Amino acid sequence: MDPLLFLTKHRREIHESLNYLWKIAAELREAFSREYRTSEITPAFNSYILLNGKWSKRKYPLPSFRFSIGEVSVNLGFVSAVIGVYSRSLNEEFLEAIIEYTDIEIYGGRNFLHTFYEGSMKVSPKDLLRDILKSGEETVQLEVKIDHAQRFRLLKEVKNLHELMYRNGIKAVQALHSPA
Repeated sequence: MDPLLFLTKHRREIHESLNYLWKIAAELREAFSREYRTSEITPAFNSYILLNGKWSKRKYPLPSFRFSIGEVSVNLGFVSAVIGVYSRSLNEEFLEAIIEYTDIEIYGGRNFLHTFYEGSMKVSPKDLLRDILKSGEETVQLEVKIDHAQRFRLLKEVKNLHELMYRNGIKAVQALHSPA
């Protein structure tokens, strides 16, 4: 369908849908602010969306906010939390626990289109750690995705992941720095 015709025909639905995404961001920020320091909600640009099996650059803004150790984004089909961790702090025990405990994606910090692990992959923690360390990535991203209907589960998953990181000595890249 012609994009202009689609926009004209569905203007109200598009407007309501975009406002809904920002409402979700406000709800999540309120929930996260009870547990973590949070930033204001800001428009996030220049990320990518997977469409028909291919990554496509997203040139339109969607809401996001940072919290102490990561960033929450509200996307078209899901909400996500991304936590950057230092690759050298990773260990097999942590990776094994992640693989068993949640549907998580691990991808490059610099080369964010390189996926090291996503929930349906079968890989040993030892091989996963080797691949990450061999990649030369100083940091990797841990991303938890939840569909909109279950959005409040995101905070619980982040807290569980944060506890798992703490127990295994995994060092997070600080998303919000303490004021000087």
